[in-house]
Amino acid sequence: MKIFVFIFVLYGLAASAQYDTLILKRNLANDGSKPRYQIDTYADDGKMTYPPFLVGTTVLPGTSNQQGLKNFNLLLDSVRLTPCINEPPIVEDNSEDTSFAEKHSSIFSISDHFRIQSITLTKTNLSIDINIWENCCHHFLCDATLLNDSVLSLVYYPYGHSYCSCDCCFGLTYFFNFMGGQEAEFEKIKWVIIDNRRETILPLSAFPRH
Repeated sequence: MKIFVFIFVLYGLAASAQYDTLILKRNLANDGSKPRYQIDTYADDGKMTYPPFLVGTTVLPGTSNQQGLKNFNLLLDSVRLTPCINEPPIVEDNSEDTSFAEKHSSIFSISDHFRIQSITLTKTNLSIDINIWENCCHHFLCDATLLNDSVLSLVYYPYGHSYCSCDCCFGLTYFFNFMGGQEAEFEKIKWVIIDNRRETILPLSAFPRH
């Protein structure tokens, strides 16, 4: 009986020391055909920092860009695919500093395919809804960075298992949280732009605080 208990305890200790295993199952068949699955297995051996698994449209975590945003009170929390909005936003330029916009083709030409639809700014967070035009089969790894210490650039990297013969309109919403302690630095951010596309820049002051 003692031997059985000893073996059981050893087995329990061994099981508790195991690392996670991720099993990925993908259907490689075309639409309507018989399913044909590819299965991949990833086993964490505990010898390195556990890597993040990125699925679909998501934040590209831990970038140096996002580390820099923390100095301006911003933390990129999440992104979400949203409906594509065809109507252009109503924008008024209330910014006192127009030097950056004038240098970069400014806010007065709104792109049909790439544009900032809305900005919601509260005491605790910031959300920005944009339209982009990319390959219909793609997802997006999203990032954000600061240009010239005054322009918040919404960055994204299209990727996918396949490449379609068509482009589609996507809506993306970036969600930022305020970290606290750098409120004065956040006030230096005057503009928002999509992936450094000059025709998309809009003043943050054009959208009211809530």
